[in-house]
Amino acid sequence: MEGLSDGGAGSSRSTGRSLWSRRPRRSPRVKCGYKLIQYMACGLRGVASPVGVNAQLVERDRNGLLAVTPDDWYSALTLLRREPAHGWRLGLAGRAKIQEGYTTESAVARLVSLFAEIACG
Repeated sequence: MEGLSDGGAGSSRSTGRSLWSRRPRRSPRVKCGYKLIQYMACGLRGVASPVGVNAQLVERDRNGLLAVTPDDWYSALTLLRREPAHGWRLGLAGRAKIQEGYTTESAVARLVSLFAEIACG
């Protein structure tokens, strides 16, 4: 399977799934979720390891699935294969999360609010 190696990532256009697996290393909390953000922004059904920011991005079974062990990965991928409608709901919720908090527009809104707060002292 594409993306299931240490540090690998992949997506499948034909299945609309994204996979992001990272084995925790000495400092897993500094792991960047850039690729996961990209996949979620595209509305892909996602399965990720709960490493670094991934654990904050993915709300288990709300906007994606988290997997640690090989059995977790198997269960998550089997669920997506057996229940495609559930997977599509996860993808749509993931896209909504990214649009709310990880777009240029949302960053500008937060900066404007911060500057207004500073200016008003």
